[in-house]
Amino acid sequence: MFYQLFVFLFLILFNYINSNKNDKLRLNNSKIPKISVIIPIYNMEKYLNESLDSVITQTLKDIEIICINDGSIDSSLKILKEYEKKDKRIKIINQNNSGVATSRNRGINVSNGEFIAFLDPDDKFINNSSLENLYNAAINNNVLICGGNSNSYVNGKKKKLDHFKKEGIVNYSNFQKPYYFWKYIYNSTFIKKNKIYFPNYSRFQDPIFFVRAMNEAKNFYALPQVVHYYRASNTNKKMNKQKIMDTLKGMLDILKYSDKNNLNILYYYIVNQFNSRYIIKMIKKFKNNNEVKNQIIKIITYINLKKVKRRNKKFKLNKFYKKIMKFQKKLDL
Repeated sequence: MFYQLFVFLFLILFNYINSNKNDKLRLNNSKIPKISVIIPIYNMEKYLNESLDSVITQTLKDIEIICINDGSIDSSLKILKEYEKKDKRIKIINQNNSGVATSRNRGINVSNGEFIAFLDPDDKFINNSSLENLYNAAINNNVLICGGNSNSYVNGKKKKLDHFKKEGIVNYSNFQKPYYFWKYIYNSTFIKKNKIYFPNYSRFQDPIFFVRAMNEAKNFYALPQVVHYYRASNTNKKMNKQKIMDTLKGMLDILKYSDKNNLNILYYYIVNQFNSRYIIKMIKKFKNNNEVKNQIIKIITYINLKKVKRRNKKFKLNKFYKKIMKFQKKLDL
């Protein structure tokens, strides 16, 4: 009996020591960080220093900084290692190139903080108190999600992105917007418990994560001050077939989710975006590709025009889409 008890206790102790030994990403400090900042990095040597400086100089010191090096072939990893030596809060994960969605999801899984913040390596927190302001507002108002404002900069020109004018609780049923997830912080337990992750798309993975998080949380706290700097780029130049396909898949995912959850404002928003010149301009480059055509047809056949016209009686599907559907009908005959 004594021998069996000894073996049992030994196994418990062994497993405990082994699990802690393998958890290389856990902070040396046993205290739970207030925020885990997740930064996916792929070939961002040009902006990485500026981005990391904006994190390590935050007035909220009790944070962990999880940097996922997604197979960079420039000097990004070298820069990360230099910063890791200077700041023990920085933890580096190296992986083969797997995409931004996989990187962020991995960051979520290894995070230890009460809240999670996301930062792209070409963006930055616009002031040193961004994280502290967001965290304090979230705690003081007992919310799962808290967000501030963000400014976009294109060739030095500033543009406001969906600015909050008033401070306070916002119900997502009244908000129903799908973008700018990176200007918010999210309760970590809430995200993990509800298994809210980024789909493995090369584009349009952010809105699906954001909409799910917002809808599950029901509301969020809004701060009117700017907390984030978004460095915009010309995405049209970088588009390829896979990115077009993933954008269209993501749009269909949002349409189905909004339909299922009675998010009619969001549904109409995505239909309008699908029908916009911006999206059509990107799609036209791949109009002869059968996979792209089939994905377009899936969206068109899913759209409930009666539902859309209840919000806008004058709504008309773009002629480009009508031509695709007309051509498809001929093939079906």
